[in-house]
Amino acid sequence: MGSSSSDKSVMALVLVLLLVGVSVNAQNCGCASGVCCSQYGYCGTTSAYCGKGCKSGPCYSSGGGSPSAGGGSVGGIISQSFFNGLAGGAGSSCEGKGFYTYNAFIAAANAFSGFGTTGSNDVKKRELAAFFANVMHETGGIYSALSSWLPNI
Repeated sequence: MGSSSSDKSVMALVLVLLLVGVSVNAQNCGCASGVCCSQYGYCGTTSAYCGKGCKSGPCYSSGGGSPSAGGGSVGGIISQSFFNGLAGGAGSSCEGKGFYTYNAFIAAANAFSGFGTTGSNDVKKRELAAFFANVMHETGGIYSALSSWLPNI
């Protein structure tokens, strides 16, 4: 009988831990793409989640929330002069130099809903910085760009 009681205790403990984990996860706001995080930390897609106090996701721009949460455009964060500074870092022997223009980049970015436009301004900037860091790394441009920027810092 002792092992039966012990088994029930272990099962009860596991059940409690699972329920606590589900409850904590619901308040985590690791919401899926296209889902808002409400002011109370829950995920959803209605005005109760995406309206007033919305923390991240495709928050409604009117109706409250933090002014930097959701919406906007990549062009509002990445200026043409910034883009040209990155693109200008490519070596003269680079065959693709001048291939991408600022307008082509903005059009491509706008073709992907949510790219660089969801979350707080800090989140948007981190996403775009990670994108450009990857592009610069993969194309070798980061080395020439860094060597020209570092002396000016």
